[in-house]
Amino acid sequence: MEPMMPREILDAVLGELHELAAATPVEPRAGELLRRLRADRLRIAVLGEAKRGKSTLINALLGRQVLPTGVVPLTALATTLVHARRERVETVGPGGRRETHPLSALTDLVTEAGNPRNRRAVSEVTVYLDSPILTGGIELIDTPGTGSVHTHNTEQAERALGVMDAAVFVLCADPPVSAAELELIARVDAASVATFVLLNKSDRLDAAELAQAEAFTADTIRTRLGRGLRIYPCSARTALREGSDPGLDVFLGDLTAYLAEGQAAGLERSLARHARELAEALRDQVRVTLRADALGAEAEAGRVRAFRECLDNLALRCEEACDLARAQVGHLIDEMNLDAQRAAASTCAPTGTRLEAWLASEGAALPVAQSEQHGSELVLAWATRTAEAWRAERSEHLANAVAGLRERLADGFARDLAAVREAARDLLGLKLSIAATDIELTADPRFHYAPPDPHGPAGMLASAVRTRIPGPAARHRVQRRLLASVPEALDRQTGRARASLQQRMTKTLTALLAALAERYNQYRQGLEAALIAAETTGSLGAAETASRRAEFEAHDRQLCTVIDQVAVLCQDRGVSLVEVEAR
Repeated sequence: MEPMMPREILDAVLGELHELAAATPVEPRAGELLRRLRADRLRIAVLGEAKRGKSTLINALLGRQVLPTGVVPLTALATTLVHARRERVETVGPGGRRETHPLSALTDLVTEAGNPRNRRAVSEVTVYLDSPILTGGIELIDTPGTGSVHTHNTEQAERALGVMDAAVFVLCADPPVSAAELELIARVDAASVATFVLLNKSDRLDAAELAQAEAFTADTIRTRLGRGLRIYPCSARTALREGSDPGLDVFLGDLTAYLAEGQAAGLERSLARHARELAEALRDQVRVTLRADALGAEAEAGRVRAFRECLDNLALRCEEACDLARAQVGHLIDEMNLDAQRAAASTCAPTGTRLEAWLASEGAALPVAQSEQHGSELVLAWATRTAEAWRAERSEHLANAVAGLRERLADGFARDLAAVREAARDLLGLKLSIAATDIELTADPRFHYAPPDPHGPAGMLASAVRTRIPGPAARHRVQRRLLASVPEALDRQTGRARASLQQRMTKTLTALLAALAERYNQYRQGLEAALIAAETTGSLGAAETASRRAEFEAHDRQLCTVIDQVAVLCQDRGVSLVEVEAR
């Protein structure tokens, strides 16, 4: 008998894992892994912050407008696109109820406008399309943007990281890549077998600006990851409107080449990693069930109750961690607001003195109208530089404070999971394989605003009135007006810098709260299900109880075998076991 090839081994392993996951919360996920292997489907998630043009990009790849797009964060639910001759939308709703809809219903299903906060309780959305891009054995996932004002959008995007194989990360050419996006790219790249980075909306920049943005993005990502990723400048809007875009054409060529040469191996690597995680989680649950059942039979149910209390405490600890994050970020914002006021006030007198000196020298040599125009421009420029200097100093302070908060939360999370492991060891005599996952919290210190035009219609009218006054009186009024504008300009520009930082901190908090809830629930819910299974087993008759125990013991042995087989497959496919265990 000829030995099985790695693909056949993986198929057998996933089939066995699907059987072992029957009637557990992860059964659908295990079944999906097996189906994707047999269908040769590589799942590519399109990820990025809100308003980077992800849905427009997918529409451009499809060659037509399918996904809803707009000028505000629109996508509320992750949407999977697969190939089919009969085009339709299928959803999974409450109780697993499946429904079929026409493509025209998509806006009502996946957008904040049509389905605010997912009030329809839709858990899955799949769009079936007869599109060439989907015929090569890939599935595309359109995800809500991270950093959105809607917390549930970030949660949806987080979940996509757990089911994807490869990733297309969408950045924007202007503004450039942010610190928050860098951290997300690092997480995506660690979880992906192939990562493509698109610099969308490149049509907003001229050739020189685009070259600068591309170089900056490439260098920044290389520094963060320790290796380079190719950057694809493109305009999804142009491609959708005109049928093609040079940058997007290059990306499609490279994607097609990857699918032809590396799709099979990439799919196997990704599915092997997912299988290992599922098998270890299932083994933990089976062992908790067996041990809790045994202790109940030995009249030591108090230990089981104590372990359940430890799991219940995870929910409390999660709430406390979220409260800590809210309090700390709120304190940072309050502190920043006060500091912005102090910064504007402390530079008011020096700026006024500087303006007086200019008015007495260069300004005095100019006609009154020109003196007012140049003086207004100088005040705005000085106020803007003051605000930018304050922003740079404050953003560094925020970055340090945020790093400290992230470490504090990560340490607390690790301690909480260690407490669960210790409780399992001390109360149940078990060594669980759960490992702490890092919690990211990154401030984005970008400073974006468009300075107001000091010579708009109102300003021009006031200037005309002042400069028509003859002689020294006109110049005196202009000087007085310019000096009076200094505190207003400083307050306005510093306020814009403050508002920009506050917006980013608010988005950071939103993403953090979603990540905390996801991490804590990930470990608590599976083990709670295991305790419920133990209670059910203990309530059965003697013969049935013995049969269930034997079944769980057999599952434990099978899962150990599955984990060993997957470990070998991961090594054969070049997946670091350290990397797998750290995820």
